Amino acid sequence: MSALSAPSVRVDSLPSLDVAEQWEEIFEPAFRSSLESALPAYLRARRWFGSKAREIKSVAVHDAVEVSGEPEKTFITFLNVDYVQGDSEMYLLPLAWTGEGKTDDLHRAVSNLAIARLKVRERNREGILYDAIGSKVFSRALLDLISRRRSVRGRTGELAASQTSVLRRLRGEDSAPLEPSAVKSEQSNSAVIYGDRLILKLFRKLEAGINPDQEIGRFLTEKEFGHIAPFAGALEYRTNRDETFTLAVVNEFVAGAKDAWEYTLDALSRYYDRALTFQAFMPSPPRTEEGAILSLAARDVPTNVAEIVGTYLESARLLGQRTAEMHAVLASETENKNFAPEPLTSHYQRALFQSMRNQVRQNLQLLRERLKDLPESARSQAQRLAGLEEAILKKLRLVFEQPIATQRIRYHGDFHLGQVLCTGKDFVMIDFEGEPARPLSERRIKRSGLRDVAGMLRSFHYAAHAGLLAQIERGSVRPGKIDSLQEWARFWQCWVSVGYLKAYFATAAHAAFLPKTAREIKILLDAFLIEKAIYELGYELNHRPDWVNIPIQGILQLLESNASGRLTKRKLLRISR
Repeated sequence: MSALSAPSVRVDSLPSLDVAEQWEEIFEPAFRSSLESALPAYLRARRWFGSKAREIKSVAVHDAVEVSGEPEKTFITFLNVDYVQGDSEMYLLPLAWTGEGKTDDLHRAVSNLAIARLKVRERNREGILYDAIGSKVFSRALLDLISRRRSVRGRTGELAASQTSVLRRLRGEDSAPLEPSAVKSEQSNSAVIYGDRLILKLFRKLEAGINPDQEIGRFLTEKEFGHIAPFAGALEYRTNRDETFTLAVVNEFVAGAKDAWEYTLDALSRYYDRALTFQAFMPSPPRTEEGAILSLAARDVPTNVAEIVGTYLESARLLGQRTAEMHAVLASETENKNFAPEPLTSHYQRALFQSMRNQVRQNLQLLRERLKDLPESARSQAQRLAGLEEAILKKLRLVFEQPIATQRIRYHGDFHLGQVLCTGKDFVMIDFEGEPARPLSERRIKRSGLRDVAGMLRSFHYAAHAGLLAQIERGSVRPGKIDSLQEWARFWQCWVSVGYLKAYFATAAHAAFLPKTAREIKILLDAFLIEKAIYELGYELNHRPDWVNIPIQGILQLLESNASGRLTKRKLLRISR
């Protein structure tokens, strides 16, 4: 649930703080400890707080930088969060205060972002200290900082803003104010839309170093890649110790677009309606080789498949083409060492396997510990998977048992349908920060572009089953038809994946970022698919046990896949639509 659309907090249940003359005295040593004591409860309730499973030892305000002055002061605060076990983390929390003299509408608007009641004693005024992402004054001040490329000093560092010609173009010659509106769907970060022209992403968890969203967004914009939301500017925090943190990035807002996950679920809803009609004369879809999508991608798509899947097959083809084009641009740099491709070495191959092995062991152990708590519908397959650790590692071990001739490049890093916008005619890639749970340094490592491909293929699998769950929840599917409709889900997933892969290989053709042989492609792609599904397994066990069957089925399918016939790279690269 969004922080902005969450239920209102009862004001009388909030912790009470007080200061002497001005509310911003809460940052001074005499009052700061009371604020720091109130913050853990607020952090744990936010979706963007990524360490909910860890016990917070303490929260300390590292710095507070004023972003807007009177009549409504707002601050960006930097919080050091210490845990009972493990390393500390830094979070960004913007703060504002609304007094009792404000309108009831304003109080209602910020009540779900409320942190504490705060009384200014000498003025006998009471109000609410709240997360300033709900303040239009704060949002306007952020864009103003970036537009004017201003610097603002704090106690231990300064805010430094930068912009590109994209921002100047989108703001227009008159630089008229753009009305800010906080995005209502909270993710690992927060976002604000300005008019219908710009979108600002505010990073909540911070690490020293340039964020890939800023770095890759700027690179692709400068290379004039036409299928991203162009990069317009950024806000950084530069400490007195020469550390730099990316706080926010601004991009062009793609008005009228919907994310590709929503677009895909709409297409799947229509597909399942057709499948229920087909079942009257065709109880099950045409048979395919289970899991053998690489083999199928080297052949023509049968005419009846296109008729059954519908227009989404063309959408998948276009998305595969755009993915390869993105990788080609990311691999095109030769001078900038942060983007210049590098060979995939034997040392890297071994490190890749070791990383995958550690994740497999960790998440399968978690699966064994949670077996008794899983939904009954998932328990049988979960028990089966729990005993297949060695079979999984045997398949993954192929990634270092022979040299693989290919390049490592910068890539998206967290590629799935939710990271793509659909304009109705084309696709736009967004959010290049990588997986937020991974360290920043790890997200900037060059890897095979097939990792992005695997992410999208897993997203198709998720979409097929999420769409089926939606049909069941709406009561569109009778209980006796669920098993047969799962066959139709697998059919859709298989052929949409084939269409995506065919276009990707045809567009990438003989690019150096593709392995030189079909066997090498298969080894890497299979390993990345398993790696992604194992990651999903851990995520679902911790957050959505009711969905755990999706990655379990995905892993089992990958272990059972066995492409028939001799597969050559020439076949894979053949353009046949």
